[in-house]
Parts: sequence; structure tokens; C-alpha cells
Amino acid sequence: QPASVLLEANRAIGRYMSAIGMDMAIERAEKFGLGAVAIRGVAHWGRGYSYGLRAANKGMIGLAFTNTVTNFPAWGTAEPSLGNNPMAIGVPSVNDDEPVVLDIAMTQAAIGRVNQAAVDGQSVPLSWGLDTDGQSTTDPNQVIASQRFLPMGEYKGSGLSFMIELLTAGLADGLLCHQQGRN
Repeated sequence: QPASVLLEANRAIGRYMSAIGMDMAIERAEKFGLGAVAIRGVAHWGRGYSYGLRAANKGMIGLAFTNTVTNFPAWGTAEPSLGNNPMAIGVPSVNDDEPVVLDIAMTQAAIGRVNQAAVDGQSVPLSWGLDTDGQSTTDPNQVIASQRFLPMGEYKGSGLSFMIELLTAGLADGLLCHQQGRN
């Protein structure tokens, strides 16, 4: 049994395959001190929090990354060229306290929050996205229509998204976000 695995998912349910992948990484880490699983061809992974927590609850540090379809422009550009490429990091606690888990995407706000604001008829902060003319807008419907969700931390969020893209697609010999299409 190797310390690292490439798992072919064939567009299987993302939440299920990602949980299996983290369990495989945990099993290998218990044996080798480090376990790594790259999953190719998985559908939407759901909430990354659950994978970081899964490892932390076993007393291990868990890192989980995924790439997505193209859904935001790199900082300073107009056309969507990157995915919001979420990541999660789980760290076990000391003294049986609650583990610490970070779950973030590379956009200023989660795309689901922008979608929910549109459904609720609410506005969003100007920093969340641009309209089809490339102008800042508080209208979530305009941000959704343009697919110009803005990266967190401006160029830093773009850079982190790009690096997650290279890691996830490269390690899994999978598709880059532009090869997967757009929302």
C-alpha cells in the first residue's frame, strides 16, 4: 500500500468520493506518517470543511483542495479565467477541544452567498463582483450574469487560485478549470 494514491472518480458524487479520499489519506498517514490522495474526475465536492474536520477528528492535520469550473477573472482582467478553487485545512485540538478548521474559496464571497442574496432580493457589497460592463455593482444578479466574482485579497486571491489550479490538476493529471467550462 503506497503513501500516495491517484483515485479515478469518473464524475462520481463529489461529497462521497472526497470523503473516501480523505479516509484513504488518513489511513496512509497512520501507516506512513503522511498520506496523499489525488482524485481525478470528481463532481462538486460540497463543503471542504467536512474533509478538514474528518482528518482533525482523527488527530491529524488535513489539507483539502479542489479546482472548479472557470468562474472569476484574475485580478485586473475582465474575462473569467480562474476557478474559485476552494481549500480547507483542519488542525486537531489540544485537550479534546474543538478542532480548528478553515474552509475558504478564492472569491471575495462564496458564490452561494451571492446566489442567496439574489434569491432574497438583497444587495451585496461592491467588493464582491462586477457587472457585464466591468463596473462594481451591489446587484447580485448582475454579478451572477457577468460571472465576474472578485478574488479575495485582489491579486493574492488570484495567485492562490492559480496555484491550487496547478496543484490539483497537476497531481491528479486532471482538467484545468478552463477545460471544465464555465458556470
